[in-house]
Amino acid sequence: MTHFNLLVIGSGPAGAKAAEQAAQLGKTVALIEQAPRLGGNGISTGTVPSKTLRETAAFLQSLRRRAIPGLKYQIDPELNPADLMYRRQMVLSADWGLIQRNVDRYQIEVVRGQARFVDPHTLVVDGADGERTLTGDVVVIASGSTPHHPDGIPFDDPRVFDAGRIGEMARLPRRVVVLGAGVIGLELAGVFMSVGAQVTVVELGQRVLAAADDELADQLRRSMEAQGVSFWLGEPIGTVQSGPDGLRVSLRNGLGVACDTLLVAAGRRGNSAQLGLEAIGVKINEQGFIPVNGHYQTVAPGVYAAGDVIGGYSWAATSMEQGRAAVRAAFLDETPRTRVIPRCIYTLPEIASVGPTEEELKQMGEPYLVGRASVSENPRGQITGDNFGLIKVLFTPTDKKVLAVHWLGEGGAELIHIGQRVIDAGGTLDHLAEPPYAYPSLASLYEQVAYNGLEHWERWHEWHA
Repeated sequence: MTHFNLLVIGSGPAGAKAAEQAAQLGKTVALIEQAPRLGGNGISTGTVPSKTLRETAAFLQSLRRRAIPGLKYQIDPELNPADLMYRRQMVLSADWGLIQRNVDRYQIEVVRGQARFVDPHTLVVDGADGERTLTGDVVVIASGSTPHHPDGIPFDDPRVFDAGRIGEMARLPRRVVVLGAGVIGLELAGVFMSVGAQVTVVELGQRVLAAADDELADQLRRSMEAQGVSFWLGEPIGTVQSGPDGLRVSLRNGLGVACDTLLVAAGRRGNSAQLGLEAIGVKINEQGFIPVNGHYQTVAPGVYAAGDVIGGYSWAATSMEQGRAAVRAAFLDETPRTRVIPRCIYTLPEIASVGPTEEELKQMGEPYLVGRASVSENPRGQITGDNFGLIKVLFTPTDKKVLAVHWLGEGGAELIHIGQRVIDAGGTLDHLAEPPYAYPSLASLYEQVAYNGLEHWERWHEWHA
């Protein structure tokens, strides 16, 4: 075939789900991917490698927390990142297989190569076997993103890495500087911290994890500092000097730190430069991201975009939902639903959120109250040694409707879905407090945080009576 109802550029989370959604609607679909494997960079170089590395680091952290007298362990000095990611290939094979099975099930045609626009309904795909011209009623751009490389950093030095190249490390660093205190930077800083490296995090902004609740992010920073991580906040980098004995990272204020590894996690850029967007009148911003409207439409008729290439935080679940929503908007004229999607940050311990943060509610002028519960007061956390963390619930003062849940602590990425379901159903604090939770369990923290919130709610009503 050369004509399809839908052409999708990119097979990452947004592209794969866009293609599947269209096929489920009975549309003919071509999925264009230039990489040897389907799944996007997240599977091959991003999410899977980094989360596999993080899981091993979490295991090491757990051994320390749950230390038993007489039981000792030590880390092999020859240990390298490949050893820590020993499950990586198994996970990759499983994910690649799942995507391929879905492609086969829905009869989606995979076209290999780099796509570029001729007009809004025509793409030329440059592949190993030459060029192929495809036309489509609708095009969804889901080409993803790549790590941003700031000027002045010697990326040609083998001791300088971006997040996509962690798997190429020949050995674990002894002294590492992480440039960027965002999601990726702090996830990897925690990994290196757990294997005994001296870690310094440099961040231009005044706080860590701008994507997370401020209180939880601050607690995480303090926990990492207690474990030896240094934070330089609000300071821009001046120079990075390479020498035979290592690297020296200097700030503009004159301070500097020596290291043997520099990890750059300074944001991402949209993969849009090679798409020929000028042919269809679509302009990208300075970061390479494609602007879209509330239906994920670009300014070109019939052309939509979803996932990392439109900017925002790189949450895989959000990208999947955007891909589906773009297809349903295109073929069903359906307005995208406002979905409650969890946002999970796999630091040590992890942070999981659903709904707005306190800072966002303040900006919107929305009144709210807060309930809190400490993981240290939970019996299951005390038993396992995973007793650091905090859960917060934000709710309306009038009717106790749950607006958001923010979780700092191990297991948060799984347990956040209880909060998600309550919010999605329009539930209240009572819906969190009433269910009988297993004892002991971390899930019972929802009962604790709900009762704390109800105490605040009762006091609020006494003050405003």
